[in-house]
Amino acid sequence: MAALTPVKSMSNGPPTTIKVALDWTPNTIHTGLYIAQQTGLYAQRNLDVHLLPPDASYTSTPAKRLEAGEVDLAICPSESCIAYQQSGSMPLQAIYALLQKDASAIVAKKMSNIASLGTDKLTYGSYNARYEDAIVKAMIKRAGGDPAGLKTQLHDTSDNNNNDNSSSSSSKDKNTSSKDNKLTLFDRLRAGEIDATWVFLPWEGVEAVQAGLDLTVVQMEDYGIPYGYSPVIARRNPDITSPNNTNNTNNTNTNNPSAAAAAVEPLDKETLWRFISATMEGYAQALTTPHEAAAVLKPFCSPPRSDAFLLESQKCVNGYYSDGSTLGRMSSRKWREWVEWLEGEELVGRGEVVVEGLFKNI
Repeated sequence: MAALTPVKSMSNGPPTTIKVALDWTPNTIHTGLYIAQQTGLYAQRNLDVHLLPPDASYTSTPAKRLEAGEVDLAICPSESCIAYQQSGSMPLQAIYALLQKDASAIVAKKMSNIASLGTDKLTYGSYNARYEDAIVKAMIKRAGGDPAGLKTQLHDTSDNNNNDNSSSSSSKDKNTSSKDNKLTLFDRLRAGEIDATWVFLPWEGVEAVQAGLDLTVVQMEDYGIPYGYSPVIARRNPDITSPNNTNNTNNTNTNNPSAAAAAVEPLDKETLWRFISATMEGYAQALTTPHEAAAVLKPFCSPPRSDAFLLESQKCVNGYYSDGSTLGRMSSRKWREWVEWLEGEELVGRGEVVVEGLFKNI
């Protein structure tokens, strides 16, 4: 296969800088972004794109960094868009779906099926993410188990830093314990400290296969539970002014992240389209040239990853980038099914979330 070749810059004045907050350390979810950056696809469109991973302790979610005006775009789950619409603190809107299908799953070493998490009193390693524990309990219930028996160990002790704008759906009751985040939850699963956790199949799933681990794998769709797009690239919607974010000078203070961010000029539609079109091209290249795509990503991985691992991960994730239609596009049907399920579980109020405001195909 031919190597990925940088393209010539088509400069027309100073390039527009775009800062993108990544949801995690660089991995194969992000390959198309790095291809677009490293081979000149962004530069060709007169863009200077900075891809910013979280800090080591994950002190602020990508959406919170966007709210604070630190970045122009944030990579986050669809849950963040819902949370911000509920709170009214920032009109967070998805503009590109990095994956078209759910690539996550709950994995366990000892579990016969997910009902075991409730009935056998196994310990689930929780990221304390929005709706996470409620989804796990719903899966246990649908499998015939007892959700009340779920024991959780939280990933870290920080102030719900995996959530945006309100407390987690998981309650810190007698069945919940905390542990610091020096090891990933998947590392703890491998070490036998927990019995099950949620993973990304094209990453930890590939790790498990290459390590010869025999894991039980269950997904939301196995129990008829819909899910939205995750992750997405999201922006602050310039067409909506949130109650906490008016454009008068009294609001531009460092104690109010939304007010501070109000002074940040939002990306216009033409600039966003240049970014989206280059990003699409980057992911299209990842689909057709996985060997070269993995090589582009490799220098950015921390800790370092082997060529064999990255290639297998890239081949795996390529099955999730697209559903056969245009890369990155989102459908109102999928968003609506996800929101309606959340309403049915009383995780959001009926009519509280307006689906049309959650996303926009640029």
